[in-house]
Amino acid sequence: MNSSEERRSYQDVEQWMHSKGASKCPLCRLEAWNFTETRKVIVVGASGASEIGREPQVSRGQDLTGILSAIRNLRSDLMILRSQLRVIRNAAQTAALHELKCGNCGYVVFLDAKIIAGRAIRRT
Repeated sequence: MNSSEERRSYQDVEQWMHSKGASKCPLCRLEAWNFTETRKVIVVGASGASEIGREPQVSRGQDLTGILSAIRNLRSDLMILRSQLRVIRNAAQTAALHELKCGNCGYVVFLDAKIIAGRAIRRT
């Protein structure tokens, strides 16, 4: 995200939080949300995380046989990589969140980016 998108993003989060009457941190009870450090994060489910954790099979052979084996494994390695990227892409589209921290105690909340974006779209 560029700086103007980031600024608009944290302004949307700030306006949404105030519209809900949630200007105080639930832990320390101070109005100390650090809106300028709001960032977008994605959540990958456990099944998706197991896909990401899979590593391609690397052939360590130095001779011609090892090189030919590595070339044969390239297609399966690319398929593994493609499935890992699919998991991340799906998470970015379906599970985007805004991470917001309290500047006083460090309490963290995750807010659904779709809900906040919907609020931002309605007000324009």
